[in-house]
Amino acid sequence: MPDEGHLAPPQSIKRRIRPSIAQKLNAIAVAERTTVREAASTLGFPEGYIPSWMANQAKLKRCRDVKATKQNTGKSGAIRIIPDVHGLVTYMKDLRRQEMAVTSSHMLQYLRVDQLDWIEHYMRSRRSGYHSLRLLQHFAERHGFWRQRICHQKKSQEELEATRIAFGKQFHDKHPAIDMDVLYNSDETGMYYDMCSKIFWAIRGGGSYVANSKRHSYRMTVLLTVRGDGKK
Repeated sequence: MPDEGHLAPPQSIKRRIRPSIAQKLNAIAVAERTTVREAASTLGFPEGYIPSWMANQAKLKRCRDVKATKQNTGKSGAIRIIPDVHGLVTYMKDLRRQEMAVTSSHMLQYLRVDQLDWIEHYMRSRRSGYHSLRLLQHFAERHGFWRQRICHQKKSQEELEATRIAFGKQFHDKHPAIDMDVLYNSDETGMYYDMCSKIFWAIRGGGSYVANSKRHSYRMTVLLTVRGDGKK
């Protein structure tokens, strides 16, 4: 056994070789011209593979037009359970574009409008309602949503972006000679901690802001400084 100071390096995972039918036929042709061992050494295939390919040569020749490994095409993978997938995802994204919280209850309310029969059938086929909750959670995760804590802001993202652009234009028009590496922008912002543990589904990579949300938590002020060239 290696001592504690000299641990053995981890063994690399050896992946299974999956040649195409055209590669198998080529290996058979090389083996017939030379030997099985030489064909395996030249083409890089295990020596034990080629004899089995030669035994199935007639079957492989019937598929000689196939030049790649067989791929999963058509109806493959898991069967979709939730109906109207596109409509539900669009509804969830529309709520987030309006900076509204998206929860599993919102998803269920959307499905109740046109898919009430499916909901009742699904609930009867499961031992507990918790399976329905997990189904909606997995659906949100698969379609680009993840759980975040609710964050409140007084203005929308569009208003904040317009304010930022207007201030930047006004500042550079007034001070055109200032270099970016000597320009610092400092801003105070409130930071909340010990917040409530309520979470919601947000678009992965998007914001977590929710309009008209209220939180009872501790707050502290943080000073953020960034240089004009992007270095903090």
